[in-house]
Amino acid sequence: MEEEKTLCWQCQKACGKCSWSNGTFTPVQGWEAKLTTIKNRVKGDISSFLVKSCPEFIADEWEITYTQLAKIMGISKRTLYRCYSTNQIQALKKKYQGEKK
Repeated sequence: MEEEKTLCWQCQKACGKCSWSNGTFTPVQGWEAKLTTIKNRVKGDISSFLVKSCPEFIADEWEITYTQLAKIMGISKRTLYRCYSTNQIQALKKKYQGEKK
């Protein structure tokens, strides 16, 4: 069975630009979401939400994925996540937007 994914990871506001992702973790008024648990080896189980619809949702228009960007840079996707801040990743995505897979 494929794991369900939250709508948040496809949203332009995913990294600090809505009431959920800005660090306060306040549920967005009017979203359709169900309570879930995220397994984390370091912090243990974390309560979160699986968002199905959200009034603040803006589709992410980036053409390049993190996997593609990591491949272009010659590093693993895990290293990309671990070593680059959100702003750096956004700048890199814009820089490599036209690159082929």
